[in-house]
Amino acid sequence: MPKSISIISIFACKIVICACAFKSLSLSLSLSLPVIRAKISSEKVVPASDDPLDTHKMIRYEIKQIKMFKGFEKLKDVQYVYTPFDSSLCGVKLEANNKKQYLLTGQILNDGKVLIHLCNYIEPWDDLSLSQKKSLNQRYQMGCGCKSPDKCPASAPVCCSRFLKYNWEWKND
Repeated sequence: MPKSISIISIFACKIVICACAFKSLSLSLSLSLPVIRAKISSEKVVPASDDPLDTHKMIRYEIKQIKMFKGFEKLKDVQYVYTPFDSSLCGVKLEANNKKQYLLTGQILNDGKVLIHLCNYIEPWDDLSLSQKKSLNQRYQMGCGCKSPDKCPASAPVCCSRFLKYNWEWKND
């Protein structure tokens, strides 16, 4: 009887998935930098880094910034936002070359690029309620730096404390 040898190969696979911790809308906005309203002009797939061995790709969206609500102290104008190419890495697919405007939140990377992903708050501007749009515009026009009503320092303007307590409660929170 011939002897057979069985070889079992086990391949280790690295599985990467996108997972986001739940955050309320107001918390997402307070933790993000920048917060902007923009139209997407174009998109282009670009390398994620200058390293030729890095095979990851990013989508670079060219944007027309309509208004920056937060982040202008770090960035004067945002021309591009970047997102991972793959949705498994939390990449975001936005509609380019149409009239749709978005509320975009993201992070500023060390190299000055703005990164957006599925864990950020990204919403078509027209899908925001009138009260959300009004609250967003008023909150940042007043210069309120508080992140929540109970965290406002005693030195915060009364209008900010009152505004946050009564008007910053968004329907989607």
